[in-house]
Amino acid sequence: MRGHRLLKKNGNLDLIASIQSELTERDLGIGTKDLVPSIFGGAINFGELVVRQYLLLSLGGRRLSCALLSSLAHPEAKLVYPMPIQWRMVVEKHGLGLSHWRCELLWRFYSLALWGYGVVQALRLLSHASLRSNTPLPCERYVYFIGLNSGNLPQREGGGASHDIVSWYLQWEGRERQITSVRHGVAGIDAIELDGVTVCSQPSVLPRLAGMHYVIRYLLWGCVAALSSILSLLRGQCWSALLMNQAGLRALVALAPAELVAAEYLFHNSEWLYRPLWTYELESKGSGASLYFYSTNCERFKGAQGYPAPHYGYAAMNWPRYLVWDSYQAEFVRRVAGSSSPVVEVGPVWFSSNSQVLEERGGRTLALFDVTPFRCSKFCELGMDNLFYTPEVANAFVRDVIDLSLQIGVEVLWKRKRNLGRSAHPKYRQFVDLLEYGKDVRIVAPEISAVRVIQVSCAVVSMPFTSTALIAKSIGIPSVYYDPYGIVQRDDRAAHGIQILIGRLELECWLKETLLRSCSRSIICHETPSPACPLSGEVA
Repeated sequence: MRGHRLLKKNGNLDLIASIQSELTERDLGIGTKDLVPSIFGGAINFGELVVRQYLLLSLGGRRLSCALLSSLAHPEAKLVYPMPIQWRMVVEKHGLGLSHWRCELLWRFYSLALWGYGVVQALRLLSHASLRSNTPLPCERYVYFIGLNSGNLPQREGGGASHDIVSWYLQWEGRERQITSVRHGVAGIDAIELDGVTVCSQPSVLPRLAGMHYVIRYLLWGCVAALSSILSLLRGQCWSALLMNQAGLRALVALAPAELVAAEYLFHNSEWLYRPLWTYELESKGSGASLYFYSTNCERFKGAQGYPAPHYGYAAMNWPRYLVWDSYQAEFVRRVAGSSSPVVEVGPVWFSSNSQVLEERGGRTLALFDVTPFRCSKFCELGMDNLFYTPEVANAFVRDVIDLSLQIGVEVLWKRKRNLGRSAHPKYRQFVDLLEYGKDVRIVAPEISAVRVIQVSCAVVSMPFTSTALIAKSIGIPSVYYDPYGIVQRDDRAAHGIQILIGRLELECWLKETLLRSCSRSIICHETPSPACPLSGEVA
């Protein structure tokens, strides 16, 4: 936290983000001759990008932010962190001191540790396959969703519709049509049938080895890969040893019969940073991988000086296909990942839900969606430089919307983004605990789908730049973003064309005008008449 405070004091709060952004695009100077073919396989021509993505995943992000902030807080001690020379040069360029020889030593040990872990993982996969090599394997066409939890699956209890990612996929016109099942890795979930397709659990993402001859080939591959990569490490080339723990999965796909591989593997945008090594083998199996965006809040806010560099990792993306909400998000993907990136616009994407039914009381209802601010330590660890997501802004956002809504006789459905527990800022938690607005403010559980909340509302107010505003727009319900302090730029492309209200007066005018049009009963204002509305030029 001390390092973060120093950056804020010196007006250099974007330093961590700048370093991470530069590392995202910093070429590591790796050629195909520097890589072991048995490790990289079908990804050999993308080797430098694969290594860069994996480094950003394993050594970048929060871990690196903490190390850099600690170094800033103790300038007398040089930074010691496992990273290659190319990264160390970037860090030094930004004025941070480091110990090259100790960083290099840690970097070598880190690569050796991942090599050892990769060998153990390959032996575990081999052992598992050997025990089950004679078990018959079901052959059916299916798709597989990576990284789901129980809330992302179709919900049956409660009587309401389920707005989860699997239900969305099965109603999407562009989905794989010739499939008999959708599979996921959530253990302990009973299989169900939805729209004629079985939704079931398959704990192992990848198919196991089918037959003893495949087991023997995998064993031979493992011996060659392990020996080749450790020899490369001893020669000073760490890249192949670093990816040994990913290579075992790649070999599994490379050796698997095509009929056992899913027709498509779907990754959500929380996994955007690293495209797994094994996905480069899918094309040869008649399969593919897609990255779908379940949210739209992906861009850094526009500042007075223009747009900052994108969040770290985005500029290194190279997924085979991207599923995005609209043309704004399609433009974002092409801007960061390349103009030729294969992008499909699919509209709003459902992600998580429960089937609890919201009571409709028949009156005027406003849906309120905020963003829970992290506590200071978490905010600093993440290296965040966006001062919008703070308790001061979040509390003012909620207070203004609720106050003005209740003054004009509108019920508020307040859905918080997620339960952060102790990770939420104490000022925000205290504010929530002290709220006493009575029966006209209903706090909705974060697990309930935002779609369901929006469907029973007359209008929606969201905190910039959450995707709930776009969901409401797609349903035809009036929707705006609200900024109580004027931090956001009105023309920020991250708004996806949604109107941005700034200040309490603009919000008041919009609420009165919009709810008069959207709701059946007239609104009685309990305040003195407002001045001319800055949005329409009329008296509200």
